[in-house]
Amino acid sequence: MKKAMLGIVVFLILVFTLSVIAKGSSSYRPDPVPEPIVIDCNAKLLLQERILCRLENGGNAPVPEACAGLIIEEECTAFYDRAAYCYDLRSDKKDACFQKESGYAANPLDEQAKRWYINALLYELEEYVEDEYDEDKMSATTTAELVTNIIRIKRFLLSGREFSFIQEKVNEYAQKKRI
Repeated sequence: MKKAMLGIVVFLILVFTLSVIAKGSSSYRPDPVPEPIVIDCNAKLLLQERILCRLENGGNAPVPEACAGLIIEEECTAFYDRAAYCYDLRSDKKDACFQKESGYAANPLDEQAKRWYINALLYELEEYVEDEYDEDKMSATTTAELVTNIIRIKRFLLSGREFSFIQEKVNEYAQKKRI
């Protein structure tokens, strides 16, 4: 009887042990959800690489690329924030908005107001290039190259370079883009 009882106990222990193991090792085991790969475009060293990365992966710069690192970075960023709504307006209203927000409408002789205004126009040009990319009319690499050229022009402009130099760079861009 003791042997029978011992046999039953061993049997029950084995049954309970196997059922616990079975519960933990079912045939369905969902794959763990992988962590999304976060690409930090802002960590890229070259401007064109950051632009290309953002085109392909989305995202924005923490500070407008044209402003980053300039002596007037805060003022420049404030201008971008102030003029942001202008880009959503119809074409006939957009230019007047740029002039107003840049201060150019109130004082067209103010050199800094003129620079803000031209910067807004160059940003609009940048938007047109990005639209061509969105419409699959241009590759990401070509778009990144053109946007980089525009941003460099804006950085020259906002750094106080002579307007003749800026005009020269705009003409070079127009030749490259075949405008």
